[in-house]
Amino acid sequence: MQDASTKKGGYTKRQINIGQKRFPGKWKSKMIGQQVPLDFWERFVAAAGKKGKGYSQRKKKKLLNTISPDKGDDWSWKPTLADIPKLKSSKNNKNQNKNKIKKQKVTKLSSKEFYMSKEWRILRVKVLEKFECKCMMCGRSPKEHGIVIHVDHIKPRSNYPELALSFNNLQLLCEDCNLGKLNRYETDWRPDPEDNHEISLVIAANERF
Repeated sequence: MQDASTKKGGYTKRQINIGQKRFPGKWKSKMIGQQVPLDFWERFVAAAGKKGKGYSQRKKKKLLNTISPDKGDDWSWKPTLADIPKLKSSKNNKNQNKNKIKKQKVTKLSSKEFYMSKEWRILRVKVLEKFECKCMMCGRSPKEHGIVIHVDHIKPRSNYPELALSFNNLQLLCEDCNLGKLNRYETDWRPDPEDNHEISLVIAANERF
């Protein structure tokens, strides 16, 4: 019976008519285990190749870049630009690529140029605002203790230029603590993001800066 089934997994109208004449009622279940005459089986199988009224043939997918030995094609065939489908690029992807290139250019600037750049100043203010302008190492603040606050790169910019504009690589240290740290240490003095869900959400949002 499997050989006689159509591509859609059913049976043609003609097959059903032939089956009902030989096995009235539930003809499919009654056919199981039966010894049917050869002429019946030949007619039943032959009917599988003929389309019934409700039978719709699936459209064959057009094959791209086919290789035909008859036309002299071989495996050395190389696609042309016309053979390669064009990918749709969204405006968001274009903007992301532009921002990425811009970031890379900024991180390659000298220290003086970097700390004067617009990208750094915007990110610096976000960090100062989020962490309330207090030294994360000693706890002092400009308002209460008259100290100067620095936005410090946890992993030094000199060693990790690719993290120069990463919100997740910045913390607040007073001038004394930061000058003592320099680029010799990579200690993270920020609150543990697991203990402060709000901070972890801010870090995730600003990573797209």
